[in-house]
Amino acid sequence: MENNRKTAVQSAVFALFFLSGVSGLIYEVVWSRHLIYLFGATLYAVSTTLAAFMGGMALGSYLFGRYADRARNSLRVYGWLQLGIGVAGLALPFMLLALDPIYRVAYRQLTSFFILSLLRFVLTFIILLIPATLMGGTLPVLSRYLVHKRDWLGLNIGALYSVNTLGAVLGCFAAGFLLIETFGVRGATYFAAGINFIVGAAGLLLALRSGEEARSEERGQTVREIPDGVIEDAQKSRRIILAVLISYGVSGFIALSYQVSWNRALVFTFDIMKNTTFSFTAMLTVFLIGLAIGGALMSVFVDRAKDHLRLYAMIQLLLGLSGAYSLFVIYYFGGSIAPFEIRDASGQINWWMGVLNVFSKTFASIFLPTFLMGMAFPVAARICVARMSAVGYGVGRLYSVNTLGSILGSFASGFILIPILGVAGTIAILALGNLAIALYMFHINPAMLPRSRNFFIGVCVFAMLLVIIRIPRHARFQELSKTERMLFYEEGSLATVSVLEDSFKYRTLYVDNVGVAGTDRILLTDQKSLAHVPMLLLPNPKSALTVGFGSGGASYSYTCFKSLEEIHCVEICKEVLDAAPYLFASNRGVLIPEGWGGRAPREPSDYKYLALPGYMTFDARYKIIIDDVRSYLRFTGRVYDIIATDCTDLRYKSNANLYDYEYFKLCREHLSDDGMVVVWMPLGGLSDETFRLALRTFYRVFPEMTIWYMNNEPTHYILIIGTPKPLRVDYALMKKRLEEESVRQDLAELFLDDADKILSCFLNDNQSLKDYLAGEKINSENRPYLEFLSPKYGYGDKPMIDNLNTLLKYETSVMPYLFNIPEGAPWGDLMKRYAEAAPLIIEGHALYRDLKHLKASLKYMEASKLVPEDRATKDLLDFRELHLRIAAWQQDPWGYRELASVYFAQGRYSETATVLSKMLANASKAPENAPKSAADYYEDSVYYANKTIGLCYIKVGNPAYAKDYLQKALAIKPDDEEVRALLAD
Repeated sequence: MENNRKTAVQSAVFALFFLSGVSGLIYEVVWSRHLIYLFGATLYAVSTTLAAFMGGMALGSYLFGRYADRARNSLRVYGWLQLGIGVAGLALPFMLLALDPIYRVAYRQLTSFFILSLLRFVLTFIILLIPATLMGGTLPVLSRYLVHKRDWLGLNIGALYSVNTLGAVLGCFAAGFLLIETFGVRGATYFAAGINFIVGAAGLLLALRSGEEARSEERGQTVREIPDGVIEDAQKSRRIILAVLISYGVSGFIALSYQVSWNRALVFTFDIMKNTTFSFTAMLTVFLIGLAIGGALMSVFVDRAKDHLRLYAMIQLLLGLSGAYSLFVIYYFGGSIAPFEIRDASGQINWWMGVLNVFSKTFASIFLPTFLMGMAFPVAARICVARMSAVGYGVGRLYSVNTLGSILGSFASGFILIPILGVAGTIAILALGNLAIALYMFHINPAMLPRSRNFFIGVCVFAMLLVIIRIPRHARFQELSKTERMLFYEEGSLATVSVLEDSFKYRTLYVDNVGVAGTDRILLTDQKSLAHVPMLLLPNPKSALTVGFGSGGASYSYTCFKSLEEIHCVEICKEVLDAAPYLFASNRGVLIPEGWGGRAPREPSDYKYLALPGYMTFDARYKIIIDDVRSYLRFTGRVYDIIATDCTDLRYKSNANLYDYEYFKLCREHLSDDGMVVVWMPLGGLSDETFRLALRTFYRVFPEMTIWYMNNEPTHYILIIGTPKPLRVDYALMKKRLEEESVRQDLAELFLDDADKILSCFLNDNQSLKDYLAGEKINSENRPYLEFLSPKYGYGDKPMIDNLNTLLKYETSVMPYLFNIPEGAPWGDLMKRYAEAAPLIIEGHALYRDLKHLKASLKYMEASKLVPEDRATKDLLDFRELHLRIAAWQQDPWGYRELASVYFAQGRYSETATVLSKMLANASKAPENAPKSAADYYEDSVYYANKTIGLCYIKVGNPAYAKDYLQKALAIKPDDEEVRALLAD
């Protein structure tokens, strides 16, 4: 009966520790978000959370580990710890907000970003340390309660560790996939605190029911079994315990460094999920699963092992090899591991299949090393707990040393190792670290025979040489297609940045495998419009803040306006600035790294001014601020006339944070009364409801909202413009500004150097969208809907087209917003024709994106007929991309046929014949060993070319020249009655 009661109590303790693991990981996720909201999505915010969390765990393990061995009732201590964690968890958001005045003063007084970041770190660390320290005390306290016999030491401690880590798995998954999306950040906090209060109350209740038993065991039985000072065997010498203790600290360093490196490498293998919130949650979940299963399995066997030091060394040896193996899997096979089909029968993306592929890739890459990491803890505990009367102290000391190592690893990997060695080089060094630990443990093991010791030392040396020789230390994770070449690649503390050039000679800037900017005409339109539209609409702007450097296009466009007095750019990732010289087609050399020796659009003597230490510019007005814009706006006292937010896809990183209510409020607070906020908003990747929610959030802060769609190219975004006052556009002033040479030249390459064309891009205002935006749900810090909803929907063109068509339903005229306009009917008629042409152009864009070039051409022709003055639409009818495709793939008939079809439809017969003649010269024969379908296509293309060239000659009145081509076409398809009729005529 007594044994049954004891077993029931112990089972309850394990269940409670599982639940505390759930709450612990929920807190870590929530605290990370609080710091990102306070300081922005910088490495400092993430590192501060991790350091404080781990530091508190280490401090709590050490302090409460010493106290646990003297405590009269460990369960009572555990209960009070849980209640304290719950109270601190609820109070923490308010404590962080209380620091705002200090940060605000410091931000305005301190000029050094490093000193400012250090101050933030110290103050926030102190706040987070309180609940984290209480969390750290729980493991040694419960270890003291459960461990009464040395024969069960490894089993009980390992089981505790595994159960708590399994709880962390559930907490991580629940926070990332369910709680925050469903209940919000505050709801997740309340949920975690509720767990703490329940566990705390249950712990105190158990302490009352089993208190005498616990106290008697803690005072007597454990001491009688193994008196203080008695060492079990030679392994337990002070030297060996110290060596294992230090090595386990180093293992913590290596484990967290692995985690950071794996996260940075794995995002390059994820096809659609990339670096979404769900991807990071999946990676952390697999990491924790490995730890939990490894710890659970080893806890069953560890007490029966005869030589714990050799077992520990073997784990380190295998861990080093598996760490190196993880790099091979990620680099060579990561992209091909996709057991689940992500597209359904209609071609749409199945989000859950994408998530399962992320889990599969992560599991294949890192489960084995994390499994071995989990196995190491029970073994290390079995070695380091030498006295049964000091179980709490031994476990607490071991856990705290490992956690301190983890803190150093999280900082060193991001700030030192990856920037210097790269991700692959860092993983290689970490693997060598594990192997070095294994070698030393074999070397100092007194229980091993010399021959056996030397054999395993030899194995370690061989493994080290294998890692050094075979591991791809200089691997570049950015994947290239057959038609791309890499111009720039840099792995920094926050992200991996690269610049790729495609066969069209267009260049794209990638940040962690997500294209964010570039030099093609759509992306140039994106960048230039963010500067020119607000500058042309506002009466007298003097200062501008552009959010994100990207390829530098918006920054350069602002410098074209001589009336501006200040141009500031906030950029979070310094490596993006290093890529600027490879994107001169976009930024025109507005920024170059100091000492740049390559070619530049301007003379070296023009770069007289520092935009930022280490980076030069030709414009004294231009300055760069390295920070997250949320952090900058939260604490700076600056006010701007223009704030332009150029964000990338909402699905990735923390981009959705720049579309929440609080961010828009920050923009409004730092905007002059006559100013303007302009926000780049993607049309794709959002369901109708999510798109509506995003617009509604902006509308809630800026009721005087207008929407613009730059229709000169088939763009994939809109500009949302917000002003404190109703928008009024001085038409005459707009025309005058476009006469400035630098402004006109910058816009002319996109055929946007025309006030009427720009005004024709006006789409909606607050009145036309009033019913569409009705509702209460908005995107906010507490309810970050966009972050969780946007990755789930529509990775193709359909959502983009659907959302654009929705806005077209509510289209309205720009005319009421204009004043100082020319008198007379002709101008009004022009604007009316532009308005009629805009839907046709947009329909053409949709068809163009669907590769239906002929149908797109017909829509563009209708629009051009309505507004022959529109040079941008005339340019669309040239289909530049098809010309580039032909130049890149000269032996592929498809591009020739598509271009010829649109030219023929336009009546450009001479050009049609020229294109098809080139096709006959370059792409008339299928490649050797091509399948029959390909050979048939080439033959059909030759037939099409000859027939169409013949038709072209007939159309231009030269039927004699047509005869030869038509006969060749008929030779391929003798049954073609149309060709026969043409020849007969």
